[in-house]
Amino acid sequence: MAITEISELLGENFQNFLSDIQAKDSIDIIHLNMQTRIELDQICIGGINRKQKHFYILKGAQRFVRLETIEELGFKPVTTSSGHSFWRGSFDEKIKFIQFVSDLINSGKDAIFLEIERRNSLFKQLMNPENCTPQELRDLRLYGGQQGIWKDTSLTADISKDNDGIAISVLHLGKSYDNDLSDEGLIYHYPATNRPAGRDQSEINSLRNCFKFDVPVFVISKQPNQRRKIQLGYVAELDDKNNQCLILFDRQVIQTEQYEPPFSLDADRKQKQTSVEVRERDPRFRFKVFKRCGSNCAVCSMTVTELLEAAHIKAVHKGGSDDPRNGLVLCRNHHRALDEYLFSINPVTLEIATKDNLRTSTLSETLTRRTISSDIAPEKEALEWHWQEFRKYSEH
Repeated sequence: MAITEISELLGENFQNFLSDIQAKDSIDIIHLNMQTRIELDQICIGGINRKQKHFYILKGAQRFVRLETIEELGFKPVTTSSGHSFWRGSFDEKIKFIQFVSDLINSGKDAIFLEIERRNSLFKQLMNPENCTPQELRDLRLYGGQQGIWKDTSLTADISKDNDGIAISVLHLGKSYDNDLSDEGLIYHYPATNRPAGRDQSEINSLRNCFKFDVPVFVISKQPNQRRKIQLGYVAELDDKNNQCLILFDRQVIQTEQYEPPFSLDADRKQKQTSVEVRERDPRFRFKVFKRCGSNCAVCSMTVTELLEAAHIKAVHKGGSDDPRNGLVLCRNHHRALDEYLFSINPVTLEIATKDNLRTSTLSETLTRRTISSDIAPEKEALEWHWQEFRKYSEH
């Protein structure tokens, strides 16, 4: 789509704005101020700061454009002294964004906006989201059977431009992975059934489309007396290697976790205020550790997902952080052994060392690996902390 065609869609003011861009060589003579906004279904395009020669996208754009997409176009996040947030880009980035807007228009983004609004409206129609009947969910077309992923291609296939549609809900009954659901979110494991070929994959693709188009998905969990609890979540991350995705219930958490902060071994104030039990069940830590390390014990051959856990190197009750680089995938037995300092990992060589006494004489036999891979090794600071504690306990 040409820039002139885009201007016709966005209105007369934006058309004049683009005309100025096309007519002049220098951005600093475009006569718009920072208060100017032209809206396209909540996509707000900010004005030009003439002095700094920057183009601004106001935060309203985040509704349709994922943070990483805006940054891939070259825009940088900025927060003013008054607390307003936006992304800043140069003149060249502005032209890229205009082209990106044209792609949004061509991809049916208006229909996506309506689908988001439809789902928000359906959630508000629930009399009591904490205690719904299956029939109530069927009546609202939020759920239609026993399958884990429910989609209605008659409503969403045209929006996604494929035959898979956009998943409407996921069902989590806790039969196989009871510890993957918490107040913060859910680790959802992709279906692997004996249904006709392609059925599972189509449902997985529809869930991926929730991530692709930033559309919320209903999470249905089990309540007593055949009742269901409904929560509205967002697919925050995909982990196709381990056949799972992370769904979070707080949209703001997703926004704050877009960047990987510097490593911190110790828990921050917010983490310290959260109970040990809640933090040990946090699906975000488990998901990110599994995504980094894979679905197998780092020190033995165990690969049964139900028997694997995300272990903190510096334990939660010792003040350790939930940074995934303070974690490692271990089977339940070796997780307990790590917490009891029956073995540790040399922070320099990554070799596995065991406590040298009769009580642990058979532990070495269960360790089928002599070193851990550098690809999955936790942060060296975490390994150094555990190694020092291990040596203290070994002296006793």
